[in-house]
Amino acid sequence: MFEMSSWISEIENKLREESSKIDEALSTRDSTREDLIKIGREIVRSSGYVITYIHSSRWGEVEESLRKLREAYAKLRGVLSKNPCYEFSNMVIDYLSEYAEAEIFYNLIKNKKLVTSEELGIDYVPYVLGLLDVIGELKRFTLTLLSSGRPLPEANEYFKLMEVIYEYFQHLDYPDAILPSARRKIDVARGVIESLRYLLVEISIKNQHVK
Repeated sequence: MFEMSSWISEIENKLREESSKIDEALSTRDSTREDLIKIGREIVRSSGYVITYIHSSRWGEVEESLRKLREAYAKLRGVLSKNPCYEFSNMVIDYLSEYAEAEIFYNLIKNKKLVTSEELGIDYVPYVLGLLDVIGELKRFTLTLLSSGRPLPEANEYFKLMEVIYEYFQHLDYPDAILPSARRKIDVARGVIESLRYLLVEISIKNQHVK
């Protein structure tokens, strides 16, 4: 056996200390990741309930689900404040975009107002992704209005809202590393708007013929 040089022994001691610190830090991050996944499931579930109950006008359940959603979001914020390395991970971006979608949709329908990314306390990326998904929910809401016999002008208002949202975000052309899945969501939004436009024109023509 070769005798270890003093400088190599010194490196080994440093590596022993460093590897121990690294292992401890990564173990903490892994535990944090599990916590975020658990909280994220709460956010996704509550966001889904908020949107579903809005479509069926079950406002008592909407408010209760929104309360749970905001509690889950607060928990997520608490974890992220101590572990900022996860703030821009795809996993957290997905959770925050679900949160943004529910909050934006709720405020558009209930309060006729748009909440901003600053008001929600989230980064622009999940805000944009959530807002683009809202376009699909607005189409679904408009179809529900039409099927319940509500007047066409009311449906046209929500259609116009969809167009306005799309107009201001269709130009965003960034790689997925900056704005993940945005191009796909923009393409989907365009298809959603065009299909609803066609339907509303058809209904308008039929109404004219009836008159």
